[in-house]
Amino acid sequence: MPPRLPVDGKKVVEHRISLGTFERQQLESFGAAYGFNRVSSPLIALLSDNSAMMWLLALVGSLVAWSQYDELSEWISNVTGGVFEEWQAAVDQGQKILDGMEEFAADPLGLERAKRDMNSFQNKVWIALNIHVARLGQGLFG
Repeated sequence: MPPRLPVDGKKVVEHRISLGTFERQQLESFGAAYGFNRVSSPLIALLSDNSAMMWLLALVGSLVAWSQYDELSEWISNVTGGVFEEWQAAVDQGQKILDGMEEFAADPLGLERAKRDMNSFQNKVWIALNIHVARLGQGLFG
């Protein structure tokens, strides 16, 4: 390929800058410092904002809690002394009471339930007696 000629047709003068080892090391460290500055400036601005710091700490805390869920739940149950289990047992008992009230509202004398529960001879005799007494009561008060 023929050498390029300038627009005015005169000889092309080429300037070259050669760097030694020291200058190359300096330029390399300058590039690293410039890159670090470009990354650290937004990060420092983010950390100086209180709300961003709160969200960042909440995220880190959530990740730690998620990774340690089993140990954390065991620790919480030890610290609370089983309050949540007792509360759940109370809620379950309340639900049983509500279910019993609904069943009682559907069959106030318990005749249908008595018919379902006839498993042994004693239960059959006892239930028959209760049904008889209930029917007598219905005849007297009904």
